Amino acid sequence: MAYLAREPTFLPLTVTATREVAQRGKPDKAASVWPTATASAAPAPSASSAPVGTSAPAGSAGSTAPAGSAGPTGSAPTAGATTSAAGVHDTDARTVHEKAEAANTAAAHCWTALLAGCDGPGRWELVDRLRELSEATSAYAGTRWWLTDGAVHRRRVAEAEGRIEEAIREGDGAEFAEAFAGYDQAVATAVVCVHSRLGSSTT
Repeated sequence: MAYLAREPTFLPLTVTATREVAQRGKPDKAASVWPTATASAAPAPSASSAPVGTSAPAGSAGSTAPAGSAGPTGSAPTAGATTSAAGVHDTDARTVHEKAEAANTAAAHCWTALLAGCDGPGRWELVDRLRELSEATSAYAGTRWWLTDGAVHRRRVAEAEGRIEEAIREGDGAEFAEAFAGYDQAVATAVVCVHSRLGSSTT
């Protein structure tokens, strides 16, 4: 098993944005530290990109996902989605942050498994953690917005999640790192956009 000197961070924008949203009552100062809600996806890293302190697995054989593995989430929000109410919004933001932290940890485990060419549970747990994060993001956004004005964010989240799952199946470390950069940008941008919208509606 490959050794990592420190756990790499795969969702820096999402973890930071959700933490700030959960802690702040209003989205002030957000523009200086978060990605803008209207910005296009960040430029994709090169094919050799990988989290700091790691390298992409070389020549690892492709593998298939365990039976019952579902496709990417994002097409439909979960029940009980938030639509307004600052108090509910803050609670959901904390939930999104918790899911982001869990997904980030699972990503580090998955990355280690890819480096070592392993096909154990650590490689596949990430699929569920990403699905949970995407669902929490849709619930935070609210059903109506996520399916209408926020549809562009929903599609970016779903597409990036699908790319990550495909990279895991194929054991492609370079694609894994590149897709994660896109997923992180998509989720963080959606969270900031929703927070700004809800904040402006209550001022």
